[in-house]
Amino acid sequence: DAITYDEGALIEPLGIGAFAVNRAEPVKTDVVAIFGAGTIGLAVLISLKARGVSKIIVSEISKMRLKLAGDLGADVLINAAQEDVTGRIAEVTGGRGLDIAIECTGARKPFFNALKALRIDGKLVLVGVFTQAFEFNPVTISDKGLRIIGCMGDDYPGSAALVNAQPGAFKKLISHVFPLEKAKEAFEMQLKTEESV
Repeated sequence: DAITYDEGALIEPLGIGAFAVNRAEPVKTDVVAIFGAGTIGLAVLISLKARGVSKIIVSEISKMRLKLAGDLGADVLINAAQEDVTGRIAEVTGGRGLDIAIECTGARKPFFNALKALRIDGKLVLVGVFTQAFEFNPVTISDKGLRIIGCMGDDYPGSAALVNAQPGAFKKLISHVFPLEKAKEAFEMQLKTEESV
């Protein structure tokens, strides 16, 4: 009853983020990178913070979304349009690599960056929906002993608990509000990464 309608609209994307983090099974000492800071990537960030993960890196091409990730508590921000993503991750981790990479873009380049940035026995969680096939050599997976975790689901009770525990905390995820009859415009706005979440 305490959840507003605006917050209620966030339950679904927060549920996807919570489900992805459940599948990743992070511990507090893990270094985790999120590739992509759209609504789902930011929902993953919120869920990781709620779990007390000590170091969270966010890689994103949109300056607006990167700033929002920082506002929501990301420890390291990497502008993927301007920086060497894997080089920065190597620097941040002292060359060790990531414990967990959570891929939220569904794009080829972040996928390869995630694979390269993982440590031996690291985990890659695939949240982003890949709409185009591409070739890759799976030898990296074998050589590093990586675990790849598919992720298609949600945790609505978990996301509702997050919202109930922190009333008003997630309003930053709402960049625009549209009436139902303007759903088409809402989806078009969502694709403008420098203007919307």
